[in-house]
Amino acid sequence: MGAARGQGRRDGAPDADALDKEARVPYNSSHFEGSYFSKIRPNTLSKGDLMSVSAPSLPTRLALPCRFTRGLWILPLFVALLSAIFVVPSQAQPTRETVVVVDFDVAPTLDPLLGRKAADAFAVELQRSGNYEVVTRQRVEEAIVQQAGLGDPLDVVTQVRLAQVLGARYVFTGQVVGVATTPTGASRVRLDLRQLEAATGDYINGTQAEASADQRTIEAARELLTDEAINKVAFVAARQLRAPYRREGSVLNATREDVELSIGARDGVVNGQRYAVLRDLPNRATGVTERRKIGELAIIAVDSNQSTGALVSGGAVGARTGDRIRQIYSITGNQSSILNSRARRNFGSSRRNRSRTGF
Repeated sequence: MGAARGQGRRDGAPDADALDKEARVPYNSSHFEGSYFSKIRPNTLSKGDLMSVSAPSLPTRLALPCRFTRGLWILPLFVALLSAIFVVPSQAQPTRETVVVVDFDVAPTLDPLLGRKAADAFAVELQRSGNYEVVTRQRVEEAIVQQAGLGDPLDVVTQVRLAQVLGARYVFTGQVVGVATTPTGASRVRLDLRQLEAATGDYINGTQAEASADQRTIEAARELLTDEAINKVAFVAARQLRAPYRREGSVLNATREDVELSIGARDGVVNGQRYAVLRDLPNRATGVTERRKIGELAIIAVDSNQSTGALVSGGAVGARTGDRIRQIYSITGNQSSILNSRARRNFGSSRRNRSRTGF
């Protein structure tokens, strides 16, 4: 064994005794300068590496990474700080518009209860869409009782006041136009809907919808079939309202006699349509710019890309270049433009199948 140790010392490699003596020497960082250990990573030494290094180059302490590990506790804190600073904000939730749905009117020969059922079914569909927050029936009834002048007749002025009291932006009204029973036992319901904007007092959207329920899909009495048809027509109406009805444009030029507009026949403009003239004005009380209604105009001439209108209200203020215009919804005046292509196809197929007692 002694010969083996001597052989090891002649080869320049330290033996176990030399290592023990060096381990008892106080630690000195100068041992590392220019040595083999300064060129390799800590904790990566093998037994062969140790035996191939000369004795003076050996460290007095093998706990090399003490200076390195001393600051490791800062790393989790640093990562937490970065996470707090660069956290990705969650996607903003869509804003729900507060709306009021009042009981619908019904045709003279129909049960008034159908108007309430249709309004409730439509309110459910609006709430389910995620775009609207419907004021509860209880709150609406309490406002009508507590505030004078909010009862029947529910004209435009009353609707605007009701929306202001309840803090709503829109008011939905409608009418159950007809309920019919086909020879096959199906129940069909037709509904007219309008959406009023409280800020301007204009009907900005609306639709006509029709749906049916038959005994092939539900085995029930006629009354339950009608209720099922009302639920279906409410769903169809809410879906059709997603497509904006109103046409919008701007005022290109305005004189005392007429107003030139930026939209024409290609945009669906026809003679007789009515448009609201809107202008952005600052609100001195809140400091916020608001879009207000200045007046109304009626279309008197139409070209392919432009049209001409005449002011029918708001003549004292008048229209200006740059004012915005928006079509006012009308059931009687724009029957063809109210319904989209899908609704017209549905109406066409239902006409072929309706009974003699239908609407």
